[in-house]
Amino acid sequence: EGGRYWNIFADDKKAGKVFINMTDSDDLGRHPSLQIFLNKASQGKHIGRHAYQMACEMSPYDTIYAHIRKGNKASIKSASAAGFKELKGVSRQMVMRWLRKPK
Repeated sequence: EGGRYWNIFADDKKAGKVFINMTDSDDLGRHPSLQIFLNKASQGKHIGRHAYQMACEMSPYDTIYAHIRKGNKASIKSASAAGFKELKGVSRQMVMRWLRKPK
């Protein structure tokens, strides 16, 4: 309930998938959380940053979180490029938050 899912295409080929699910955590309570998976051949081509951004903009949520392993530098860089900001001291994982810009 409340989830969204999109396939990612680049050059008319499936590059991966991105989804936003409602999840619970002790620190944040119930919240929308984004996850992205890119095929190996699609990594390193700036596809992830566009997928992060488009999924957030197409979702109904004004605030979306991404829980990323601290060692996953590529995902952190992609999320940052899409407007996610790190929340310090929330979890052992890196937690980043995207906020919809007011119109």
